[in-house]
Order: sequence, then structure tokens, then C-alpha cells
Amino acid sequence: MGKFFAAFFALLGIGAATSSEASAEPMPTPSGPDPKPAPKPAPDPTPEPVPPESDTTEPIGGDWLAELNAELQAAGVTNFTAQELTYLPKTKPKPRHDEPPRELWGNLIAVAKLAQQIRDLYGEPIWVSSAWRPKWYNDAVGGAPNSAHIKAGAVDLNVLPGQRTPERTKRLEQATAKVWLTDNTANGFGVYGGARTHIDVVNGRRKWGEANRVLEELENA
Repeated sequence: MGKFFAAFFALLGIGAATSSEASAEPMPTPSGPDPKPAPKPAPDPTPEPVPPESDTTEPIGGDWLAELNAELQAAGVTNFTAQELTYLPKTKPKPRHDEPPRELWGNLIAVAKLAQQIRDLYGEPIWVSSAWRPKWYNDAVGGAPNSAHIKAGAVDLNVLPGQRTPERTKRLEQATAKVWLTDNTANGFGVYGGARTHIDVVNGRRKWGEANRVLEELENA
């Protein structure tokens, strides 16, 4: 009879749980500290200046360089070249020369003539770190919005790397000051740290940086 009733109850679904149900246990709650969040990716570095896709200026080389060099030579600029005055060292994927608009060539030649005078007074080779800058490049390197460089009317001059001494720095500063004082085409005169000076032919008569110190030293010399 017992077997009969057991079979009867089994048909009705009444009885002990199956072995799989009986052995099931609730999942344990994880213990310990919360996992550390994934580190945030580092921000991308500030990009180097890259010419816009619409820019059609030639890379290194071009007939315009030969033409500009001929005009510089004709103006008496013998120690500076079109390659130096139009070089953009921070462009990617590689440095390049950039042709200024033809209507600005007069500015570039005028400021190169000032640079030649400074070079003659200084008496040794000097390095042009910046002259012509197209606007997109000037913006990318943090230049002033109304920089004389974007008008091709400015040049930054430096004592050569490896030759920077207090005597050479002073000589470059005073040579730049003398040209600024004596040549009526000179407008802006700036003196920066790192043995670097600026002179330009646009944007009006002005001076900045350490220019006043240099002018006082020159006056008292």
C-alpha cells in the first residue's frame, strides 16, 4: 500500500524536491573592497601646427624661393636667405617653407635689410628663429593675434646655439637697439630671454620686453 500511495502522490506533484533543487544554494554576496575604476586615458598632447587642407603652399623647395632670394640679394641682403625667412620649424609631419603672399614680399625684404644691418654690427653669424608666419601657424604656436610676423614684417634673431655667452647676448641686443634707433623703417623692438631679439617694420613704433634696459645700457656705454 505504501508504494501505491507514494506513486499516487508523485503523480499529483506532491513530495520531496528533486535532487537538483535540494542541492541549490543562493549565490554568495561578494566580499572585500569595491574594484578600482579603470584609469582615465591620458589627454592627447597639444598638437603641433599642421597646415589646413586648403593650404596650397609648396613644401621644401619651389621656384618662388629662387625668385625671393634674387630680390633679397638685389636689396643688399647677403647673410640671410629666403629659406631662413620662410621656414616653419614646427609643422608636421616635417618642417616646411611657406610662400608669403606676393603683396607682403616688400615687408619681408624691408625687415631682412634691418636684420642685415644687425648682422653687420654684431660681426658674427646669427640665427633667424622666426620671420614670416602664416596666420594658421602663428595661431598654433601662440603668437599675438596682430603679430607683425603674419604680415611678413618681423624677424626674431638669436645668438647661435652653443655660442651663447653674456658678451654675445649683449652685443646682439645692442646691435638691434642701434638699428632700431637709427633706421626710420624700424617700428617694433623687443628683447626676450634666451639671447633673442625682435625687430619689425609694421604695426607702429613701440618697444617691449627688456628693450628699455638695453637702451639705457647703450646710452650709458
